[in-house]
Formats: sequence, structure tokens, C-alpha cells
Amino acid sequence: MNPLHFLADRLDYPPFGIRTLDNGACARVSPYTVKLATDPAAMTLLSVITTGDRDRAGDVVVPTGLKNAAEYLQNPVVLWAHNRFSVPPIGSCTRLDLEPDRIVAETKFAQGVSLAEDLFRLYEQGILRGWSIGFVPLVAKRLTPEGASHRRGVLVEEWNLLEYSAVPVPENPGALTVAIQKGIVHDGLLREWLSQVPDDAGGRWWRGGWQSKSGRALSHRNEERIKQACEHLHQADQVLQEVLSELDGDPSEPAAKADSFAELMSG
Repeated sequence: MNPLHFLADRLDYPPFGIRTLDNGACARVSPYTVKLATDPAAMTLLSVITTGDRDRAGDVVVPTGLKNAAEYLQNPVVLWAHNRFSVPPIGSCTRLDLEPDRIVAETKFAQGVSLAEDLFRLYEQGILRGWSIGFVPLVAKRLTPEGASHRRGVLVEEWNLLEYSAVPVPENPGALTVAIQKGIVHDGLLREWLSQVPDDAGGRWWRGGWQSKSGRALSHRNEERIKQACEHLHQADQVLQEVLSELDGDPSEPAAKADSFAELMSG
């Protein structure tokens, strides 16, 4: 059975655009992440984890706006789908290069951990390609509308990196299905997770929402059970935030900036 946090993540995970995480930070999947080199013996992967391109939601995160690279490398955690609670980190960042239009990172996947080893093979073989940065915006502003959507995106000019994550964005349609059928994925939890992700490079499933996943409709009973689980998660999160507020006293500066950024996103 999946941990509830996995369930909550899976129900609301848009492929592009800035979104908020449970801890109040933000996350963004770059549309142009790419693998550059791999070392199977060392289980390392060199890849572009974010770029300065405007994504489908109209948002931009400036690569050179990263302000805490040295601090991040003191605890260079790499996660699976920004999940800090249900699964251990899948590896660590051993190199972080800031370039004018992109950030290149070398990830060393954890050896002896089935989830991490499976993910390394999926990236090495080009089955997965997506990376998502978890960050705290420091300086941001709205952009003018672009394209037919008329959506005003957000430009994040300065930001702090908390972590970056491997995310289930397949390189080619059918790739995940074939990988599971061929037995490339050994970790049971990862196999169950990936079996829920349709091979839809265009993002049509994500835009359509979880209720119509891969052409299958959830039964009313299961739909209600999922909704109840999500409500329980939100209630638990509220209680946790209240407890943390009582322990910490005044809110910290990053939290205040995150709230300000949330207002900018919704304004």
C-alpha cells in the first residue's frame, strides 16, 4: 500500500509551471532538462536540472539567480518527487555548475538502495528525463502575458535551492510501460508508482486530472476514499504547522517571503 504522502503528490503534479509544496517552498519542472553523461560504475549522472526558458505556464526561474549554491552543497540532498517523508533521499549532488541559461548538476545515486538504483537505470537508458527544483523565491515579479493563453507568468530573479528531485516525466511515449514489462524496475513501490503514470509526453493526462487517468475511470467508492485521504492529509498538515508555529514563535524570514510569493502567484 502506498504511503499517503505519495498519494497526495500523485493527485496533483502538473508537469510545468511553479507550484507550492507541502513545506511552503516552491517547485518547478523545467521543460528542457537533458542527460549529458553517465558513469554506471560510480552510479553518477550529469544532467541539466533547470533552464531559464519560459515554461508552458509562462513561468521563468533565472539560473544565475541561485544565491545559496555553496550552502546547498553542504547538504546536497536529491529526492524522489520532492518527497522528504515517505522515502529516503535517492542520492546527493556532487557538482553544481551555474551557467547563463541553465544549471548542470552531477547526481550520485545511492548504491544498495533499490529505488535509487532503479531510477539511475531509467535515467541512464533515457526512459526518464525530468528534474524538478525545490526552492524558495527571494525576488520575483509578474511577466506580461505571452501566447494564446494570456496567462501572466512569474519571473523568479533570485532564489535559494533546497533540493532537486527526479520526477516521473518519460522521454518517449510507451517508455515506462516497456521498462516495467522488461523488469527494469525492481523496487515494488517505484513500480507501483510508475504504473500510475501514463506515457503522455504532451501532458494531456496531467491537464485532464487524475480522475480520468489513462482512459480509466475511478469507481465512486475509490474516488471518495482518495478524497477523504487527501482531506486527512490537509488536516494533519494544518495541525503540524500550528505545532511548529508554537515551537518556533515568530515566523522565519524565508516563510514570510514564501507567503509573499504565494500572494504574487494568486494576484
